[in-house]
Amino acid sequence: MKKISLFLFAVFMIGLFACKRGDEITPPSSPTNSSETTSVSSIAAVQAVAAVPTVVAGSKDHAGYVNATGGSARFNQPYGIFVNPDGTLLVADQRNGAVRKISNSVVSTVVKNTGLVGISNLARTNDGTIAMNDQGTTVLYKNGPLNYISFLGCQHCSTGGLSKSADGTFFWYPNNLYDGESVVYLESIKPDGTPGAGAGGAIASTDGADGAIVYATAVSTTSNDNKFVTLPHGVFEVTHSGSVLNILSPTTFDGLTDIAVNKDGTKLYLADKGDIKVITRCATCPTLLTVLAAHVDATGLALSNSEKVLFFTSSLHHTVNKINLP
Repeated sequence: MKKISLFLFAVFMIGLFACKRGDEITPPSSPTNSSETTSVSSIAAVQAVAAVPTVVAGSKDHAGYVNATGGSARFNQPYGIFVNPDGTLLVADQRNGAVRKISNSVVSTVVKNTGLVGISNLARTNDGTIAMNDQGTTVLYKNGPLNYISFLGCQHCSTGGLSKSADGTFFWYPNNLYDGESVVYLESIKPDGTPGAGAGGAIASTDGADGAIVYATAVSTTSNDNKFVTLPHGVFEVTHSGSVLNILSPTTFDGLTDIAVNKDGTKLYLADKGDIKVITRCATCPTLLTVLAAHVDATGLALSNSEKVLFFTSSLHHTVNKINLP
């Protein structure tokens, strides 16, 4: 009888220990009640596990210049990415001095020119004009010669990012000015190189006395023509009325390189030193910063027209990738 009692006690203790271990390794479920307060870190952990990137074109860590399908294609440090109205992709192939097109995973070349020495961001208006940032200068291209534009005739100016306007007729761009002081302005340009429909004014500035420099890295536009501009460590919204708002000012970013915003401005996707983060905003809820995919070495971002897919480039790995969004 004593042996049976000891055996039952041992079984009980093993079962209890197993239950506790099971509780420790089971991740907590996501909250279903919107009134519950959940820490950003816990939300980030759940989303980071859920997002699984796949390669659209290029081969990881294999640089080159090859027009082919999927993994047989080659890029050399792809940077900016843009989604055309028909769903095809344009990619700024930085070190190849080319703009590449991806259609159903088939990679082709739109333009390649030895004058292009370091393309970063790019965008396309409805008439087919492609604007590219190329080491501080903006280049316009439409089925012919490249048109090099030096904004404002300023030798101390450079551009940081491009986005087509909400109606697709001109480009928005942040203009970085370094001349005694450091200032970021938001301005616009038409496909013919003339000034666009308006300007957003100064976004950020410093007097330069302490050697600090502010500069923009990207811009993205909503359907009502609100503009979101990134600096390496901050995100600003410029409304269609011209107001400038600092989004999540207490938040420290490690190094923002690009931004993609959905049509109504409630989801801001950010490439932050390789991680992909999301700012979620609405009129009746707190603004949240979460991680969609960590350590994916993302550089440029673009949302699909359906907003169900996020495309991103990786300059480090020479690939174009995608994430299916929930």
